[in-house]
Amino acid sequence: MKPLKSSFEARLVNIEAPSNEPFRYTTTLTNGSAQLVNYNFNALLPDGWQISYRVEGSQVTSLQMQPNKAQEISIEISCPITTKPNKYKIPLKAISARDTLTLDLEAVVKGSYALELSTPSGRLSDEVVSGSSKEILLKVKNTGTLPLNALDLSSQLPSRWEATFDPANIKQLEAGKSSMSKSILKFPTRLSPVTMRPNSRSSLPTATPTFHSV
Repeated sequence: MKPLKSSFEARLVNIEAPSNEPFRYTTTLTNGSAQLVNYNFNALLPDGWQISYRVEGSQVTSLQMQPNKAQEISIEISCPITTKPNKYKIPLKAISARDTLTLDLEAVVKGSYALELSTPSGRLSDEVVSGSSKEILLKVKNTGTLPLNALDLSSQLPSRWEATFDPANIKQLEAGKSSMSKSILKFPTRLSPVTMRPNSRSSLPTATPTFHSV
């Protein structure tokens, strides 16, 4: 069998993601020597960034490598949500007493996804009468830096509550823009608090209107 060469390599060295999602890399560390080697991991990260290394699901900061063996290592890098869109170089090292293996990764920050649900007045709670209905105007705002697509308005309702939205779907919402939706709630004779949330593949709400019976 041909001897292995010591190396630190990645399947993909360039990963693109929004700032509120991690960058995930699949790498392989190879000990091509005839000796048992202990490698310590080191990364040069921008301020506020974080990195983790996982081997077979367990988080590690170092790894003991058998002679002429290769080991897959999953690397996850996170940046602050306020990170500006750009390409960032992430130099990595696997350091041992015998040698130092290097790997240069790239993280391309596209921007960020963020969504806010509120009302035009900013009021997020109200009192309602049992057995009645109420019209509520909702404001959905894209507070991120990337456009949001295929937003669906839905609700988490107790038993016998009913809610409709008009419109119930927002095809696209550009960064910094808002869209209005009218919701009609129908209440049973006995009430409990309820929250309404917009659902999207790319974001989470930051506010939830709540309604109480009187």
